[in-house]
Amino acid sequence: LSSFPSLTNSGVRISLESLSGVLLDQVTYSSDWYADEEKKDGGWSLERIDCNNHSWQADNWRASLDESGGTPGKDNSIKGQNADVIPPSLLKFDVSASNSIDLFFSETIQFSQAFEIQNYLLNHDIGHPTQIDEIENDRFALRLNFTSDFEHNILFQLTLSDLLVDLAGNPIQERELEFLLADLPEAGDLVINEVLFNPYPGGADYIELLNISDGMIDIRDLYIANRDKNYQLDAVYPLSDKSQMLESGAYLLLSTDTSNIKSNYSHYEEKTFLQLKNLPSYNDDEGRVVILNSNNEQLDDFAYNENMHFQGLISTEGVSLERINPNNETNLTSNWISAAQSVGFGTPGLKNSSYDIDERVVNVVGFKSKVFSPDNDGLDDRLIINFDLGKSGYVANIRIYNSFGNEVRRLASNLTLSTHDELFWDGLLASKERAPIGIYVFYFELFHPDGDVKTYKKTCVLGGKLK
Repeated sequence: LSSFPSLTNSGVRISLESLSGVLLDQVTYSSDWYADEEKKDGGWSLERIDCNNHSWQADNWRASLDESGGTPGKDNSIKGQNADVIPPSLLKFDVSASNSIDLFFSETIQFSQAFEIQNYLLNHDIGHPTQIDEIENDRFALRLNFTSDFEHNILFQLTLSDLLVDLAGNPIQERELEFLLADLPEAGDLVINEVLFNPYPGGADYIELLNISDGMIDIRDLYIANRDKNYQLDAVYPLSDKSQMLESGAYLLLSTDTSNIKSNYSHYEEKTFLQLKNLPSYNDDEGRVVILNSNNEQLDDFAYNENMHFQGLISTEGVSLERINPNNETNLTSNWISAAQSVGFGTPGLKNSSYDIDERVVNVVGFKSKVFSPDNDGLDDRLIINFDLGKSGYVANIRIYNSFGNEVRRLASNLTLSTHDELFWDGLLASKERAPIGIYVFYFELFHPDGDVKTYKKTCVLGGKLK
């Protein structure tokens, strides 16, 4: 030949066409096909095993076995039967735009059918695509373009024809796929539900999210960040560049090392795990976890610190902070507690060990439960104090007395309360020692700038296991 195309060492596509432009054969080779590091370095040809196998797949090519390094003009040294009997499959799909779908196949589909619009049908009266384009990909990918935009929050079904076959004539097996476009999530749709910011030595942080909305949330619309010392957003990372739906009530566990999470915790749900290349840095003592949507709007922002852990723990390494009620204010300190020891100090991807959404009617001041046991078993580990004051601006003084009338803890001094507020007692005395089992009396003094004064006495029981 007077000229010859350049063939790179790493790989390139070679096509053989007739004079009229009909594609006769094609291969996109790769140096990885040698499966032999020495031969990969040069001097050896790649040979086709079965010339009747037109799959163009890597498993039909190997490095030559001929001692000269190749077999130009004669039978291949690795010639043999290697029929393609494996049907093509749809590896994945992506709604790449408001009116287009990208399909990624495991192997090449016969061109005569791949670009026939009648072989693809979308429901809800959208019909067939108006144009089909091939996408540059290491296998075979098509983009289906439709006239109409896809409506949000409607479940679509795309049906593929059984005329879609690979080069050996094997028909595609999975012929139906479903997708849905979700609305952009807003504040209140998604919450930070569990945080491990101080992992075991050599371990990895994790952040658990919970969809508390009634609809789907596309993970592609979510970003995670932290805040710097000036409270400015820092280290903002996307969760995914591909569409993936998070159903209502579903958990999503984020980490850069999900295998480490599985090895360190006995209670977990692996299907909720999403491994990220990058996760913001979260300090072991305090920090901020921020979740944003793709419009840079804040969905949730949690300011954590190590003092929010159960005070009776010897060490907080490897212990996650769990949200008690996903519907309560994120930064309400009483709404967070250490994961229970009984579940291994973490519940990645599962309902929290201290989960509680039981709403109690509160008459000005009241306890969620009059009996509590601060033993980190996930059940009433704190005494929750609820306030329903009718107006904001009250200032509270709260003192705790034992059954002998001795003051054992001053829980609050001149603490400003909101209209609906919540505090907790962790069962510790003023000396930070655990209070003995018994009955305790709370004395509340509430003062308002308009002169209104309220006083209350409430009793509770600190329980526990008798030795």
